[in-house]
Amino acid sequence: MAKAQAMKPKSSLGDWLRRLTAPKPAARPAGVPSSTVTNIPAAGGPATRGSAAKTAASAAARKPAKPVEARWSLADFRLPVIGTKPVTAQLQILGLAALVLLAGTGFMVYQDTTLRTRHATYLTIVSQMQYHTQRLAKAAGIAARGQPIAFPQLKTSRDEFAGYLGVLRNGGQAFDVSVPGAATTPEIRARLDELSKQWPVTANASTAILNAQNDLIALSRNIAQIRVGAEEMATMSQELTGLMSQSGSPPGQVVKANRLTFLSERLGRGSAEILGSETIDPEVPFLIGKDTNDLRDMIRGLEAGSEQLGLQPLRDADARAMLGELKKQFGQFEKNVSPILRELQKLVSARQASAQLVSASEQLQSSVAKLQDAVQEEKPVATLLAVVLLTALLVVVLVLMAIVFLADTRRRAAEAETENKRNQEAILRLLNEMGDLADGDLTIRAQVTEDITGAIADSMNY
Repeated sequence: MAKAQAMKPKSSLGDWLRRLTAPKPAARPAGVPSSTVTNIPAAGGPATRGSAAKTAASAAARKPAKPVEARWSLADFRLPVIGTKPVTAQLQILGLAALVLLAGTGFMVYQDTTLRTRHATYLTIVSQMQYHTQRLAKAAGIAARGQPIAFPQLKTSRDEFAGYLGVLRNGGQAFDVSVPGAATTPEIRARLDELSKQWPVTANASTAILNAQNDLIALSRNIAQIRVGAEEMATMSQELTGLMSQSGSPPGQVVKANRLTFLSERLGRGSAEILGSETIDPEVPFLIGKDTNDLRDMIRGLEAGSEQLGLQPLRDADARAMLGELKKQFGQFEKNVSPILRELQKLVSARQASAQLVSASEQLQSSVAKLQDAVQEEKPVATLLAVVLLTALLVVVLVLMAIVFLADTRRRAAEAETENKRNQEAILRLLNEMGDLADGDLTIRAQVTEDITGAIADSMNY
């Protein structure tokens, strides 16, 4: 009876162990029958209960473990150098590296954007220089003929081209962008030096034309008036010779009077040639002066007679009236001719400067085109590669952070699973030792370990 009472608490301890291990049936070895503890009758004999527990525990202990193939898993991942540090320290180091890479990427993006903006500004400047080179040649030819509309264009193109050249050489403000000098390579520097040597020729020619602006405009108007006056005098001369023929003037005098028409027409052609030609033939102004003097002498001879020219004064009233109108028209014509003959050298100089500018503009355009090609080839590639590289490194660091975190999670899960298996083995070992105790062997001593059953085994030994 005393033995039965002594065994009852042990049965209660077995029930407690059964409840302790009941929530984890999946971790129990397959060879351990579930009836080892659960099928022990509460009031049964000690021999039956102890034998069943001992047999089950012994079977579980003797069952060979299946060999586990060693294979790599994410839990085995370790970073070099810092892989031995705690995961928190690893994540802090990687996070700091990510911040540094992010700042570097932002800085390189800023640098790349700045360089590309400068490059686009340089290309725009060179394109505008190409445009102004063509405009200079066109405006110079028109301005040299005294057309008022051409002078503002000539001045604007000269100033704009000089300003753009200064920006490319020394830096400055252009198109709302502040840029340094464009001579970043020997090729661009050589093209800028070549352009700087050629530009003064065009600039001086443009300045010469602009300095003579008032005179050129006035001369252009005088020449236009001369042309119109010469045409009117030719018409009056024809009417005068007709009236002389009708009034019975001597045929020889009529023939000499026809020279008025010839001189008037040649004056008109001379003025048209001065107004429209690129260069002025020196003979044309000479003929204009000579024909003007001859025309004056003939009008005076028809009015008062001239033995030198062999002319008699006109007697017919109508012919004398027409001669009076011709004389009046010639007076206005002579007023316009005098400034031309006096200031003709300015007009000649302007035409020469225009021709020089047009000739130099071809070389200038060629130099600007070469400069444009050199600037076009100098594209900001290094900063773009740096942005790509830093971005790739940033992505790699972020991926490593994720891998380190996941690897630590897997290791913790593996450690928890290992600890769970060790606890189950300790419990099975304790059940095996309790089997002898259940058979009545009170001399058995349970093995005390650091496992979860260590405290229980120690209490049983007392």
